[in-house]
Amino acid sequence: MPILLSDYQILGECKGNRHNQIHIVQHIHSGTKYILKQIQVQQPDVQLREIETHLRLNSKYVIRLVDYDYDGYVLTMLIEYAKHGDMYANMDKFATLELNQILKLYYRVLRALEYLHLQNFVHRDIKPENILLTGKLRPKLADFGTSARKNLIANTFCGTYEYMAPEVYLRCMQTDKVDVWAAGVLLYEMLHQYTPFKSDTLESIINKLKLRALYFKPGISADLIDFIYEALEFDPEKRPSINGLLQH
Repeated sequence: MPILLSDYQILGECKGNRHNQIHIVQHIHSGTKYILKQIQVQQPDVQLREIETHLRLNSKYVIRLVDYDYDGYVLTMLIEYAKHGDMYANMDKFATLELNQILKLYYRVLRALEYLHLQNFVHRDIKPENILLTGKLRPKLADFGTSARKNLIANTFCGTYEYMAPEVYLRCMQTDKVDVWAAGVLLYEMLHQYTPFKSDTLESIINKLKLRALYFKPGISADLIDFIYEALEFDPEKRPSINGLLQH
């Protein structure tokens, strides 16, 4: 059945762009809140593949796709409500959290990636904007527009610059290890509120990736520094799996 917009009351607007609109809505009869995302479809195969991927996922660590509707022009998605928005919008709060609180949140992100990889999918765009925070700041993985099956990954240039693994920049073979690299960048940003490889030019970013000369603020333990350096291993063959990070 199509999603009837008349069944929902718009409570607020989230950040979107010229191709999509995102609203917080409430079902008029049940009172349940959702995120309503409407996308002007530019690449039907890609965007419908995102829906197919999302529908296959069923985990408490992944945001739930409740329903969707496609009329040939606009894709409407009804998504589980995330009370606190995305992690990026809350990044300044991480500066006030205890280390054990940050690591508990991060652990849930790793469990989401572990689940995704066990389902033979690679996310390929891990970043704070794609991690939604539900009640009690519980993170859930979202946005599977660049996801691909492990055995069908095209070695394309995709993702977000500051989170891209070296093999993406160098157009080398990509595997699920691209998510491991991004997970290392994510933890660094959660601890410092900025990314380790931020720069104005692509060439400068690549040079920083090669050097891996990271600054760590006082109080970060040697074990935690070792963990981040393992995740940010330049050679994907030597980089651990998500399960390896969980076992660290």
